[in-house]
This record gives sequence, structure tokens and C-alpha cells, in this order.
Amino acid sequence: MQVTPVHCISFSTKVYKVRVKHQIIFQLESLGDILMKKFIHYTNFITITIISFFISISASISRDSIENNTNKSIIPVQFYGEKVNITLNYKEITVDGLYYFRNLNKACQIMILYPFPIDLSYSYPYFIDVKDKKFQQSNKGIYWTMNFNEHNEQQKVRVFYKQKISHCKAEYIVLTTKKWGKPLDFAEFYIDIPKAFDNFVSSFQLKECTSIKNRKLYSYKKQMFWPDKNFTFSWNTSNENN
Repeated sequence: MQVTPVHCISFSTKVYKVRVKHQIIFQLESLGDILMKKFIHYTNFITITIISFFISISASISRDSIENNTNKSIIPVQFYGEKVNITLNYKEITVDGLYYFRNLNKACQIMILYPFPIDLSYSYPYFIDVKDKKFQQSNKGIYWTMNFNEHNEQQKVRVFYKQKISHCKAEYIVLTTKKWGKPLDFAEFYIDIPKAFDNFVSSFQLKECTSIKNRKLYSYKKQMFWPDKNFTFSWNTSNENN
């Protein structure tokens, strides 16, 4: 899982006129025999602009505004599944993911933040594509907006990226699933690696599916996916020039 909900705030401005009548009495007295009283009356019309915010919860976001399960009741959209192809090479990881969303409420807008693992071993992806979506980049990942028009509407988003890696290891983020407050109905991962990878290790128990020429294909499938760690991969190899 690579997606997290972010709060989007939409607002409208309403202007009301409120008539406020002020009656102010000034009384001036002298020490002599003059007693003067003046009454000044005036009425002002004060226009008060009231900005009323209507929070249309886009459920990420910071894929980080939702830190625990107590907030799950305010998320109008469910992230309920993902199918991800991960291709590992000596110095590069390619991710091709399909992510499934379902609207649980009325029409709403949601912003999705999609993070990348970025550290000394993983540089920022050099190629990113979100099919049929305009996205923006941040220092942690990318984000885009989704619009749902009716209850129970379902949408899929495809994300593709390529990222340079080093030190014979790679990572794919799934821990952010928990920020949605509910397990995924299904999660399917297919990992394609060179046969030349020795001592290949994954943080999840993979099933070897097949071997084709110089490649091996593994899979991991899970219903009610509720991870307690990210997908990590490591290996040894004597040939890092490919």
C-alpha cells in the first residue's frame, strides 16, 4: 500500500449584514454655573464577513493527518485494495501499482499523498507517472486529488515509478495502510528479480511462482492486509553492472 489520506479543506464565504445600534451619551460638566448635557446618537451598519469553513474530509494525509484509528470515522473514502508489480534489478526498482478506492459517503474530494522510501540507499524516483491524474511532487512523495460524485462509487488509480537503489536492497512502503484505520480487503504483490540474486530475502514470506530465462517471479497475496512492517528486499550478487 502506498497511499495515505490527507485532509482537504474547502470553504465558502458568506456575508451577512447586522444592524447594530449604538447610543452613546456624552455628559460634560464644568465647575461653574454651566451645566451642559449633550446626547449624541448614532447608528452604524456594520458588515460582518463570516467565513464558514466546511471540511470536506479528503479523508493524507499527510497520507499524516490521521495518526491513529480513532480518526477513522471521519474518512469518507475507503482504500480497500492494491495490486502491485515490483521489478528489481541491480541498481533500480520499478513499481507498477493499481490502487482501489470506494466512496462511503456523499460526494466528496480527497487528496492522496503517495510516499517513496528516500534515504542514503534510495534516491528520489527519476520517473513517475500517475495515469489520468495530474500530480504534484513533495520532498517525501507525490500527491493528487480525487473526486467522488456519489455513494459507493469506486475508482482505481495506477501509479508507475522507477527509482535508483544501492547496497543490494530495496523497499516498498505498506505501513501507511494503517492510517486508513482499516485493513485492505485484498493485497497482491508480484516480485520479479534476476536469477543472479543470491540469498534473496524479503520481509514478507514470498511464494516462488516461476522462472523465465534469467528471471524469477515471486508472489505474496493476502486478504484483510494489515501490515506491521514495510516490504523490504535484500540480496547478494557479484554482478552489479547489469
